[in-house]
Amino acid sequence: GIECALGLRGEFQLVNAGLAVTTLQTLQRRWSNAPVKTSSEPPRPASEQRGLEEEHAEFTWELSNAHIAEGLQRAVWPGRLEWVHLEGVGRVLLDGAHNPEAAAALRAYVDSLLPPQPVSWVIGMVEGKDVEGLVRALLRRNDSLTAVPVLTLPRRYAHASPQRIADAARAAGASTSTVAPSLTSALLAWADGERGKDGARAQANEGGKEGRVQVVCGSLHLVADFKKLQPTWNGQADR
Repeated sequence: GIECALGLRGEFQLVNAGLAVTTLQTLQRRWSNAPVKTSSEPPRPASEQRGLEEEHAEFTWELSNAHIAEGLQRAVWPGRLEWVHLEGVGRVLLDGAHNPEAAAALRAYVDSLLPPQPVSWVIGMVEGKDVEGLVRALLRRNDSLTAVPVLTLPRRYAHASPQRIADAARAAGASTSTVAPSLTSALLAWADGERGKDGARAQANEGGKEGRVQVVCGSLHLVADFKKLQPTWNGQADR
């Protein structure tokens, strides 16, 4: 067996890792020995034997359990339970969850942070997704939500109405639910809140310090919006 810490966060990644290990170990066994004819087999045409040997050579690798463990430890997946730092805002959890099932996995990870903390959500979604189902899976009564439009979209897509997202949050019992004109505006509101508290509130982080967990989610396209603003972000951008 293989025992190692996973580079990817979330309990569901244990299942993904198990599938990856099983696949790799199956391939290890499949290609560990050259396809040599046994004595009980009828003679193969020379061209067929050469073809089998060439196919085997193409796929042969030296892949030990140590290599697999190293890969599992070093794996990264941008936009999936990814912690990032923004100047003036602090640590933000970025996740592309865009359906109720993925939202439930995200919520389970947030709930695993100790001590339990309320969550500030910034959510933007693509039209046609299950807005209400995703919001119900994510929000708890002490959470707050800011709904935003998604800007990085292919032409054939449209973003879900931020007002619909905010309404779903109110129906789910969020402590506050608002609409912002952009992701930048929502993040600046977080930054303003930090400045207004004069740094008294500890920044939420994966280690479980007191504060609020800050999460941006709802679409991989919203993740793209976030990634685009990161390089020039200074916490003072124009709204």
